[in-house]
Order: sequence, then structure tokens, then C-alpha cells
Amino acid sequence: MRRIIWRLRQRGEDGVAGVLVVLIMLVLIGAGAMAVDVGQIYSERAQLQNAADAGALAVADSCSKGTCVVGLAAPLADANSLDGKSEVITPVDLSVAGQVTVRTKTRNGAGTSSTLSKLFASALSSAPAATVGATATAIWQKTPPSGAFPLVFDQCQVGSTYAPLGTTVLIKEHGKSPCVGSPSGHHIPGGFGWLDPDPILPCNANTDSNGWVGSNPGNSKTPSDCTSLLDAWRATIDNSMKQYAIGYFPLFDDGAGNGANGSFHIVGYAKVEIHGWSFVQDDDGLTGSKADPACVALFKKGSDRGICGQFLKFIPWSDRASVDGPLFQQTVVKLIK
Repeated sequence: MRRIIWRLRQRGEDGVAGVLVVLIMLVLIGAGAMAVDVGQIYSERAQLQNAADAGALAVADSCSKGTCVVGLAAPLADANSLDGKSEVITPVDLSVAGQVTVRTKTRNGAGTSSTLSKLFASALSSAPAATVGATATAIWQKTPPSGAFPLVFDQCQVGSTYAPLGTTVLIKEHGKSPCVGSPSGHHIPGGFGWLDPDPILPCNANTDSNGWVGSNPGNSKTPSDCTSLLDAWRATIDNSMKQYAIGYFPLFDDGAGNGANGSFHIVGYAKVEIHGWSFVQDDDGLTGSKADPACVALFKKGSDRGICGQFLKFIPWSDRASVDGPLFQQTVVKLIK
């Protein structure tokens, strides 16, 4: 009797292992299908985001030049898709002044379907097809005109031997050593390098007329209209992060007259990465904890005045419009979301 009962129990469990294997296989296939589908969706979304970013930047760049060319977005959508097929949702959004929004979505082959095809989840169940898209917004804006800072420097101070690219140097005011000037160290007697201010733009010298700019002999304090610019330089400079301000400074090759009746002949401009400065005794960019320590060492004497930084580029006076406008106004195109 015991043998019979045991055999009956044994027969009742026949096929259980097979059922378990089938169930486990279904779970594994489902998990694998989900992993593949999720990977495909993320890949598609990344491609569409690249397409939207590139399209928004291209259209914004065209807007900054005068005419918004919305047709630039569609070719970039295709170019950023592995299958060469993506769709830009039209119309491209220009409803907000100064910005453009581009939206992209999936397009399957030459058809009009906006859903991902060949998803395992759709084949294994009644799960709906996935719709994937992306959005990017870019802006274009002109930076406030920076102009040329109203302090002139002798062109000899940005020569390759004195201020080679990538070297932190002290560019001194009013033609002092290593440049040859008058016995007082000034290129013109009573000329400390400060220039007549522009009547419209704050902290700017109007060097755009004929190359000659009048001398402003006072140097007891930095011009009051330069306060906000110098504060911006201080806020920008952080030597620990290798973050510095950028300035454009006029360079002269000749001078005439003296004092308030003097003038400097502008030969070009120095684009300088500013690490620190000292224009007057109580107004400098050296005392802050974020300034470049090398600058403190370069200003060896309390009477030293000038800019500490790295010379980046020489811009001839004849090419003063080459920096996107005669006042060095630059256009910025960037993604904001």
C-alpha cells in the first residue's frame, strides 16, 4: 500500500518542472524585452534632443544675423538621427522675443507615423506604441557694448618679447619702462594714459573717428562711470577656478601735445585676459582673495599702475569692426533649455 501511495504522489508532480521553466522563460523574455525597449527609447530621445539642440542653435544664429531661417532645423533633425529620419514639429516657435524653440519627434522611415516601431512590448502584449520627442530653446542676444577701456598703453608692451601669449605680465600705464617716453616716464608730458570719455557709452573711449584721441590728464581716481565695469571684473575673476575677465584696451604708437591738450594716436587694441589691475592707489583688482597671486608679485612698487593678465590678441585699428561691431559688441547664441 505504501508503494502505491508513493507512486500516485510521484505521478501527480509530473510536468511541474516544465511549467516552472516556461514561466521563468516568460519572465526573462519580458524583462529582456523591456530592457531592449527602454534602451531604444533612450537612444531615440538622445538623438532627438541632439536634433532639437542643433536646430534651435542654427535658427537662433540666423536670427542674430537679421533673418530667422526656420528651415535650418529640419535637415539637422535628420542629420542627428541614426536612420536619417526625424521630424521637426512645425511651425518652429518664435513667439517669445529673442528666443526660438524647436520640437522634434520620431518619424518612421518615409511614413508619417510618430511612434517607435518594432518594440518587443508591443509584440508581446497590448502595450501601446511609444511616442518619443524632445524640445530645445535657444536665445540670441548682444552683449552690452564694452568698447575700449579709456586707458591707453604703448604698443611696445604687447610685443612678442614682452607679452608672449599665455604669459602673465604687467602692462604698465603711460609708457613707463620698458618703453621709452619723456623724462617723467610719460609718453607725452602730463599724459597719464587716460583718454577723453565717450559722451554716450560709459567707461569707454571713442577711438572710432580718425585714430587720434584726446588725453585726459587726471589720474587721481578711476573715472566714476567705470565703477560698474570694475565691479563686474572683480565678480568675474576667480583665480582658483582659472576664471578671468576680458577687456579691450587701446594701444598708441605716437602722441602729440601735453596734458589736457595732448592726444594719442591709436594703432590698435589689445584683447587682454584680466587677472588683476591697479589704476589708482585705492582702486585695484589685487586685494581680493580671488585675484591671481602672480599679479601681486608683478606690482612690485606701490606706484606701479596697469593691468596684470595675459595678452590674447592684437586688433589693428583698421580692423576695429572685426569683433562684431565698432564697439566690440558681441552676439551670444546659447541654449537655455
